[in-house]
Amino acid sequence: MKIDKIVFSSTEKYSFFWNYQAKVWSKMGITPVLLLWGEVKNTNVKDTDGEVIEKKYSEDAIKSLQMTWSKFFHTHSEPDTTWLIGDIDLFPLQTQYFKEHIFSIPDDSYTHLASRHQTTHNPTHFFDQKGGEITGGQNLPAYYHLAKGKTFNNVYEFSETTFIEYVNKIVELRYGRNVPSHFKSLTPKQIARCMETLGEQHSSEPFWCADESYSSALLWKACIEKKVNYIGKTFNVFDPSNPFMWNRVDRHFWNGKHYSFTDLYRLKSSQYIDLHCIGPSTSLDGKKASIEDIQNSLENILTIAEMI
Repeated sequence: MKIDKIVFSSTEKYSFFWNYQAKVWSKMGITPVLLLWGEVKNTNVKDTDGEVIEKKYSEDAIKSLQMTWSKFFHTHSEPDTTWLIGDIDLFPLQTQYFKEHIFSIPDDSYTHLASRHQTTHNPTHFFDQKGGEITGGQNLPAYYHLAKGKTFNNVYEFSETTFIEYVNKIVELRYGRNVPSHFKSLTPKQIARCMETLGEQHSSEPFWCADESYSSALLWKACIEKKVNYIGKTFNVFDPSNPFMWNRVDRHFWNGKHYSFTDLYRLKSSQYIDLHCIGPSTSLDGKKASIEDIQNSLENILTIAEMI
C-alpha cells in the first residue's frame, strides 16, 4: 500500500498548522488536502504545496461534526486514491512509518496506523478483538485511518446520502461525548440551532468525538460481516518509565514555550514517530499557548527532524 493523499479539516483558528503540514507531506511525495471550514482570505493558508478546498457550514447540522466528519466523507470523491485521514495538529517526524512500514499491506485493505492508541494496559479492550466502545472494546482515533476511497465507501456507504444528511444521522444516533439529556427529545436540526460553533473548549462540547465512535462502530460491523480486510498497525506512544523515550513528542509536555523531554539525538535519527502539537485554545497555568510560540517550536522540531 502507498499513501496517495492525506486529508485534513480545520477551522480558520487552527489553519496556521496547514502550511507546515503541506510542506511535510508534499516532501514525502504525498499530496495533502485541506478542507478549510472558513475562507482562505481570513488565514495565511497557501495552496503552494497542496490542495485547499473552502467549506461552508450548513445551518441544518452541528458545525463541529460537519468539520470533523468531512475528512471521512471526502475520501469517496476519489475512489481509486489511497487516502490517509490526518489531524491538523499531528505531524510525522519520520517517513519510514508512513511509507516502508505499510508497503506490504494489500491495496484493498482498510488499515489504521494507531490501532491501539486509545488502550494502554488492558488487551481485552483492543479494537481488533472487540471493536469500539459500544461493543466492549475501544474506539480508534479519528486520525490515521488508511484505505482507498472505494474501501471507505464500502464501509461507511457515503454515496447513499448527502453530507448533511449523513452528519444528522450520526447526531440522531447520539454518537459522541457529553450529549445533554434534554437533546434526546430534539431533532438533529433543532440541536444544530442550539449549538453555534466550536467554542474555546471544544473537546467538552456535545457530540465531540462522534467521528471516532461512529467510524469505529461501522468499521467493526464491516469486519464482522467480512466486508473489509482490516489490518491494524500501531506503536507505543509513551514509555511510563522515561519521558525522554516516548515515541511521540506530545502536547502534554508543553512548558509554555516548547516541548519538554524532547531528545535531540532521537529527533535527528528519526526515532520519533510523530508530534502532537498543543493548540491555541489550550491553557497552561491559566495562560493560553500563543500561536507564535507554537509555530516556533514546531518549525524547530520539523527542521531538526529534517521533515521540512
